[in-house]
Amino acid sequence: MILFEKVNQKIKRSITKIFNYLSKNETTILINFIESGLLECKWNLAKYDKEKILSDEDFCLCIRLYDITNITNKGSCTCIMKEVEVRKDSSEEFLRAPVLDGNLLIEIGYRKPYGDWFLLASSSLILSSRNPTILYPDDSWFYLPSRNTKRPATIHEKIYQLSKTELGNGSEEIHK
Repeated sequence: MILFEKVNQKIKRSITKIFNYLSKNETTILINFIESGLLECKWNLAKYDKEKILSDEDFCLCIRLYDITNITNKGSCTCIMKEVEVRKDSSEEFLRAPVLDGNLLIEIGYRKPYGDWFLLASSSLILSSRNPTILYPDDSWFYLPSRNTKRPATIHEKIYQLSKTELGNGSEEIHK
């Protein structure tokens, strides 16, 4: 009997939550992590926002996903990991998460014809904790690998090395 009451209370809370979500007069977005990197995004556009987006053909409704894990760990930088255009009349979309751990910020908004972004609502989702020692990939493009302290060659150094041939030693031979 106790199990039945708990299930009944949970159903009532879920129905109340959905009713409150649908009756609000502001744009909201809810995110659920389903499994293996799949996100369920549900949103409810405020009447004003919906009329504005549906009235003009130039608007593009989008969902943006940010990895915001580094904000809490190391500074305030984020990058847009993914931006997905969705149908203007839809209220649900299933997306693959760009990362499987850390914290995500999910925004719903629209773009004007010239690319200006207008945020309507946002939500954050904690996927799992991330090991702070593995914040950046070891790609040597922007960051030096911890095991190699020698600076990588700049683009100019690389071109100079490529220009050396058996006949000459780069630009030094030309300028003599």
